[in-house]
Amino acid sequence: MKVEVQQVITLLIIISIAAPLLYPIGLPIVIDKKTVIAYEIINSLKPGSLVAINCQFSAAQYADQAPALIAILNHISRLEDVNFIYMGLYNADAAMLSNKVFEAAGIPKSNMEYGVDYVNLGYAAGAETAVVGVANDAHGVFPTDYYGNPIAELPLMERFHKITDADLIIFLAERIDFGVRQWQVLGVPIIGVALTMEVPVWMPYYVSGQLVGYIPGLSGGATYEALIKSPGLGTSALDAMSLAHFVVIFFLIYGNVIYVRERRKKI
Repeated sequence: MKVEVQQVITLLIIISIAAPLLYPIGLPIVIDKKTVIAYEIINSLKPGSLVAINCQFSAAQYADQAPALIAILNHISRLEDVNFIYMGLYNADAAMLSNKVFEAAGIPKSNMEYGVDYVNLGYAAGAETAVVGVANDAHGVFPTDYYGNPIAELPLMERFHKITDADLIIFLAERIDFGVRQWQVLGVPIIGVALTMEVPVWMPYYVSGQLVGYIPGLSGGATYEALIKSPGLGTSALDAMSLAHFVVIFFLIYGNVIYVRERRKKI
């Protein structure tokens, strides 16, 4: 059976992507300064601080934004008496993926106790309307948590009735505009985690000071993993991207060298 060049190239690209995902190489990464600022803000949280996490990514966006979220949760679990409230106010996928995220971040194996140190509120429909609702009455938007427990029975929720009860907001989304419109104006600092392709849209909110920090998609997630010294999906995904790009660039150069050589033979 004759093997075509295209088949060889395709196979090499598949291998270059799959191998690092299964066996991370740990290639050097460029540390993103904006992510460092976000890390330092979270790392400086005092005991007793409460972080509200609004996760709005879909399953299709998981690979780009989840590494940063997982690293942030892992970081929070290491801090002294820092608690978090997790919710999804735009896409139901974020709630359905919450247990997977918690497990990847090591939350179930940490010293954090559910209901006391963290709460998973799940999904509330309404997008910006739901964001407004949480700004005024979180218990009204979420009468029960993701697992069906009445909010009144969760000790941590005694401290969280509206968004201004939080000391910091982590906002993971495709869009940040209504997060700024409805929450930032209330004076609660927001760290945004942007989709990579949406970074140019988010940048003005950071430059203007409406976001105190922001993490640019997958590369930001890999940087955060490096900062907490816990390589994960972000690191292995960047390994895969780097190796795949190397293979593509190699064959682009090789193909042009062959083309020039053959052309010279005809002259």
